Amino acid sequence: MKYPESSPVTWTDSYRVHSYHSDRFGKLRVNVIAAFLQESAWLHSNACGIGYRDLLEIGKMWILSGLKIAIKSYPVWGDNLTMNTWGNEYADPFAYRDFELIDDGGIQIIAGSTSWLLINADNHRPNRITAEYQKIPPRMHGSGSGKPERIPSFAPDGAEERRTANISDIDIYQHVNNAKYIEYCTDLIPIEFWDRKEIQTLTINYLSECLPGNLILFRTRWESENELFISAINESRGREVFRSVFSFRDRIPK
Repeated sequence: MKYPESSPVTWTDSYRVHSYHSDRFGKLRVNVIAAFLQESAWLHSNACGIGYRDLLEIGKMWILSGLKIAIKSYPVWGDNLTMNTWGNEYADPFAYRDFELIDDGGIQIIAGSTSWLLINADNHRPNRITAEYQKIPPRMHGSGSGKPERIPSFAPDGAEERRTANISDIDIYQHVNNAKYIEYCTDLIPIEFWDRKEIQTLTINYLSECLPGNLILFRTRWESENELFISAINESRGREVFRSVFSFRDRIPK
C-alpha cells in the first residue's frame, strides 16, 4: 500500500511532568501515562487523515481495546519527556500501536503497546480495518513491552467495592475515559501498600463502556504480593467493563 506523504511513520510529542501529574511521592501517575499516549495517538491519527473528526463524518470511531505499560523507571515532577508513538501492525480486527517515553538523557524509561478496534458510531459494532483505514504506516516493530495479552476470567478472592461513574470521568465519546479505569484500580489498593510498592507493569483489556451514573462493581484477586487481578462489572448494564493485571516491585526512591 502506498501511504500519503502526510502520514508520518512515527509521531513525537513533548510532555512535562507537572505537579498535577504527580503522586504523593512526586512521581508520574500511571493513569497520566495512558492520557499522554491517548493524546499523541489522536494527534498522529489526525495527521494521517483517520482522526476523531475524519471518522465521525463517516460514522466510525476508534476505541481502545487493550493497553500494556512497562515502567523501567518513573519520571518525576519537573522532568521533560519525549513521547514517540507509531503503528506497529494491522492484524484484523485490531490495529496495534506502540509507544515509548524517553527521558532527557535519551533513555527509554517507559514502553507500551495498545490494540484498537474500528467500530460503528451508532451501534458500536466492530468493522474490519480495510485498506482505506490503514493510513498509519506500520513499522512492524514493538517498543519492547510486548502486546497487551488477553486476560482470562478469574475467581475473585472476596474483596468487592462499588463506585458510580461521575460526570468528571466522561470523555468526548460520552463514556468513562480509559485512563480513568487505571485511576479507579489504584484507588482500590490501601495507601499502606503504596508506601512499599509501585507498579512495574500493567495490562488492561477493555470490554465494554460505562456511561454517566452507571454503577461499577470491582472484584479483585491477589495472586501474590506482587500480582493483582482486577475486573469491573457494569451493574447498571449487566456487562463486564474490563479485566486488568498489575505487577508490582519494591518502591524505588526518587
